[in-house]
Amino acid sequence: MENKQIYYGLDFLKFLMALLIIATHSQLFVEYNNIYHAATIIYSLAVPTFFSISTYFYAKRLLSTQTQYDAWKICKKDICRLLLLECFWLVIDLPMTWDIFFSHITNWKECVAAFLFVFPVRGLWFINALIINKIILYVFRNHLKSLSIISLIVFILFSLGYTPLLNGFSHPYHPYFNFYFHTFFCCIGALFAKYQRLASLRTDILTIFLIVIFLWHLYNYDYAVIAWRIICPFFFMNTFLRICCTPKETIKPLFLYMRKVSILFYFLHFNFLWLYNSILNLNDISIFSFSIIRYVVILVCCFFTSIVILKIEKIKFFSFLKYSH
Repeated sequence: MENKQIYYGLDFLKFLMALLIIATHSQLFVEYNNIYHAATIIYSLAVPTFFSISTYFYAKRLLSTQTQYDAWKICKKDICRLLLLECFWLVIDLPMTWDIFFSHITNWKECVAAFLFVFPVRGLWFINALIINKIILYVFRNHLKSLSIISLIVFILFSLGYTPLLNGFSHPYHPYFNFYFHTFFCCIGALFAKYQRLASLRTDILTIFLIVIFLWHLYNYDYAVIAWRIICPFFFMNTFLRICCTPKETIKPLFLYMRKVSILFYFLHFNFLWLYNSILNLNDISIFSFSIIRYVVILVCCFFTSIVILKIEKIKFFSFLKYSH
């Protein structure tokens, strides 16, 4: 029963993070420099928190096992589910992949390079990073504290690579799109699953700390971004594990809906954003170049497409659509 009570709060949080991810790629408020600078700080909390949520219940099941075989069954089941999810979207994304990458290549070497670097653009890097990190959590499930410390050090070192200190990274090789950059955030989800006292930390102190880091972030990106991305998953996991614990029976389906559409929103928005930009370039409709219009259009498209998918997947012929989320 406890898992179910906690589950609803994280469903809601996951949905909010999906909205922020769409805002990030839609460049919401990009026309307003000061607002956009503050907005990007808020957007940047989405992916770390998404990783923490995505590993929380996995770690809860994993850490409750008594034998290595039982732990491996849980790990294998989750990996198979993620691989099916990835295969589904690999097929759906083929038109976008062709237009962005393969239509511009001239030889097989460029073809291989395009295929290897396609994941950052289409968002499938998230699934790959999640798969690898779930395997890592399985292997080091009995050494979670050590894994957390090591992964935190790795995260900080590669975060410094964002700054002029290490002259940065070129886009295809950017650590952000690799699993090791996000292992620490997966550890956060696992730590909350193992140590319930983390969900009882004082919210008022965490809130003050978060506000201070946000204000610091406004004036100093290079170092504040490291602290911001560390504290945000702790704050939001702590907060949303407490709220929505016992929703009314009438609104429970709404939380289930938010859980499913958060994944659908994440994958669908890449395709709708690509279509939107392609149509905009063809027709040169200036009013639709505003980021707010773009965000609303993408969000509405994701919303209605998600409704259709969730409706028709109940039909036997379209049951394969369940692999989309």
